[in-house]
Amino acid sequence: MAWADRKGVEVSRCADCLQRSTPPQRPPAARSNQPSLASGPQGLRRQGKRGADLDRSTVSAGTVVRSAAAEGGVGSHRLLAFSWGYWGWGNAVPQFLEAAGSLEASKGFEPPAFADIRLRRNGRAPGFVGTAFEDAVGEDRYRWFPRLGNAYIATGEAGVRIADPREAGQLLDFIKEQELVRRRVIFFCACLTNRLPLCHRHEVAALLLRVARTRRCDLTLAEWPGGEPETREVHLERMQWQQARGASTPLGPELRRDGLATLPWGSTVVVADDKGRAFRAITGPACFRKEWRLPNLEIVEGRGPTDRGLENKARTFRTEFSCNARRAGIRGAG
Repeated sequence: MAWADRKGVEVSRCADCLQRSTPPQRPPAARSNQPSLASGPQGLRRQGKRGADLDRSTVSAGTVVRSAAAEGGVGSHRLLAFSWGYWGWGNAVPQFLEAAGSLEASKGFEPPAFADIRLRRNGRAPGFVGTAFEDAVGEDRYRWFPRLGNAYIATGEAGVRIADPREAGQLLDFIKEQELVRRRVIFFCACLTNRLPLCHRHEVAALLLRVARTRRCDLTLAEWPGGEPETREVHLERMQWQQARGASTPLGPELRRDGLATLPWGSTVVVADDKGRAFRAITGPACFRKEWRLPNLEIVEGRGPTDRGLENKARTFRTEFSCNARRAGIRGAG
């Protein structure tokens, strides 16, 4: 803050800073003659050497001060965050954290950070009641945003009403804060992915993109684990084959390191056994129930060639349940 005062720089303060202190008063001339960090690189270029002085990241007393490019302005790299529903993971939090951490490591990132957007931290999932999930993740990788919860949960009414839409700005601050240490953020509630159009995290995503556009931040959101659909093949033993024709395909108790447990939604797997039997299934990321299991969203018999009908159903699923990446759409952004 002392450095910012000397340079006359407007600092965008995070939620923690606003709670702990108030921004120092600056003379009006200093505010009017110097660019805000949110003003974009054009403002910095006009400042010559002083603009160059700003092209660094400074973290002081919990306040994040970054260059305009790092703030997501024109020409910057993109921020990517994920939405997620923990339904089915209540007794398997360690397994989920292992899978999510493995996926992030494969992309060159640190284990993810989590933004809890529930109005209340209660329910029947043991791993997500009270501070259970925060304790498992660690306070440096967890933040609770209750005002982004569905206010109708408290009244018992049907539908969605975000308690305080303005808190979407603080969620964006958290995403930027974690990006400094190469962590991507997963914001979550309980709902299954195939309930997403009815879930309030769909509304939170829209609010977040709106704030990003207002701040000219190049943000992309996707339903976890993100990515484009893949086509993979799974070979099963006899006992596994007998269990694979229902709602899910078993993968065994250990997390596979080939990315099979974190496939993007709408991927296709060819499931085969050693007797030549096979079927194709639309799938998504695996869940853990005594062992890792891939969901069978749609099954077609036989190995067969590429099935346009199956591909169309996968695209429909991704569209209907908001699994495709959504970008803030900043004009001129990289």
